[in-house]
Amino acid sequence: MVSIVIPIYNGKEYIKQAILSAKAQTYSNLEIIVIDDGSTDGIDEKYIADIDKSVIFHTKDNEGLGETRNLGIELANGDYIFFLDADDTLPRRAIELLRNSIDKNDFSIGRCKRVYLDKNANIYKEQIWKKDLYKRDKNKYNLIVDTIATNKLYKKSFLLQNGIKFLKGLYEDKLFVLKLFENTDNFNFINEIVYYWHVYYNSSSISNAITIPKLVEKMSVNRECIAYTKDEKLRCVLVDNIIKHDFKVSINEVNSYTEEDIEKLYYIYREFICSYDKYINHNNYFVDRIIVDNIENKDLTIREFKSISRENSTRNICIKIKKYMRYSYYFLRIKLL
Repeated sequence: MVSIVIPIYNGKEYIKQAILSAKAQTYSNLEIIVIDDGSTDGIDEKYIADIDKSVIFHTKDNEGLGETRNLGIELANGDYIFFLDADDTLPRRAIELLRNSIDKNDFSIGRCKRVYLDKNANIYKEQIWKKDLYKRDKNKYNLIVDTIATNKLYKKSFLLQNGIKFLKGLYEDKLFVLKLFENTDNFNFINEIVYYWHVYYNSSSISNAITIPKLVEKMSVNRECIAYTKDEKLRCVLVDNIIKHDFKVSINEVNSYTEEDIEKLYYIYREFICSYDKYINHNNYFVDRIIVDNIENKDLTIREFKSISRENSTRNICIKIKKYMRYSYYFLRIKLL
């Protein structure tokens, strides 16, 4: 049996379509568990029962998505577990395809499609998540950058035996997915869409807010991931993805930052590159390491960082920082390694 775990927090307007997409699955041996994480918008057992009486409903105090999914692992009666967010949906054959492919493996991975909806809930764009990822060899070094937990089917015994749980707080998926690959080589991948990730026009998801405090929290999780893995090659992949994705996302928003935010971003970026230099692929970057030993004119430095950050590219940032350093040695003493 497959247990579909649906955590919900104030998602009353979306939960019905999530449940109905789970009920419409071509794979019939399943249970659906909805876990309310302390919602305040009227979600209760009666509301869920009115959608479908067979759905198992639990409620708990608000602790966040990670702890709610962890409870789902405990409550699941199925041999396999699938996570569905309350504002997303599933293609009809999603569970069937994953269940057929898992065989003797510990987990199975499918593809995800991001579905963008306007204020009238009409689809105006669809995009395959990590589209280019699956054009390469299907090994853990490629698949690890697909850090979402909702396009995968898990053997419950594998999660329990290895103590694989979600973090409490934001970015709970990343370390969870890393632990999957760290604890087994028995996984399968299918080149089929198994998940529809809905992105709404008025989305105010806290995890989507691109702010410096969120970057700080994300970097804390990133450090946990780098420390957790014993695989040096995997560490290199993680560091590379952090530079190309996490920093790029923040740098792309630099025009909305305050001067204080830009200064913090500068130091976060610099500290990371210095700390994990040995894991950076020297072939991927024009400048592999930038260490500012002594900032003698902080205001000038921050203005320049803001200016070069607007180029929205980590590679361009490194190139322009190098150029800037060449003409500003009076203000900064640096090492370019």
